[in-house]
Amino acid sequence: GQHVLKTCPGAYEQASWYKQAEGLGGNVPYVYSVVLRTLDMSWIRGHSASDEFGTEDVIRVLGIVKKFSAIKAPKFNVEALIARAQEHLGDRIEKFDSLFGYLRENRETYEVCSSFCHGDLSLSNIIIDNRKAYLIDPIVRPEYSSYLMDLAKLKFSVEGGEEFLHRKTARYEEAAQVLNRELEEEGIKRDVEALQAIYWIRLLKYTEPGRQGEVITKAAQLQHRVVWS
Repeated sequence: GQHVLKTCPGAYEQASWYKQAEGLGGNVPYVYSVVLRTLDMSWIRGHSASDEFGTEDVIRVLGIVKKFSAIKAPKFNVEALIARAQEHLGDRIEKFDSLFGYLRENRETYEVCSSFCHGDLSLSNIIIDNRKAYLIDPIVRPEYSSYLMDLAKLKFSVEGGEEFLHRKTARYEEAAQVLNRELEEEGIKRDVEALQAIYWIRLLKYTEPGRQGEVITKAAQLQHRVVWS
């Protein structure tokens, strides 16, 4: 098959992740070799989920995340997550005191849910090919490795993140409905939405000043749902 070369700082960590993910039943590219910072991998045909992502696709991705959730990881570091978010807020930290308070009050839940995960499960890191969902470009962050983070990033992506970041015009409403229903049935929607708010806050670093108000509004709306709904 065709190969693709990818150069990145954590090439060996990514190669290890791909091997473990494949062993857990995840669909991922095959890594032929790693030389210094370059991965030689199989090329996955198909289309980016950011161009089209339906209800069957989200169910497939949720199936992979469920397999990942069974593999426990080092304890999730809530304080490290909060500190990173606060770095992006500057003088707006107090605006999200309630969100940070929720994360601290539910620290035990996040610690219990520490697990193997993708680390950046946006639609742009999912390829749909032949009725399968393939995951690419993981980010290995042991300090907050949890399947809840994957679910939060996926939810962030289908509920405005992909459109905001990449000006995508594809609609993901039906996939979002399925995702939210699954989260509600599992009883984890609020915990996931708290992390979804963190993803919006972290987006500030990459947002031009003229659009930062939109990002703050998105995060504040999620905070309100999590804390007061």
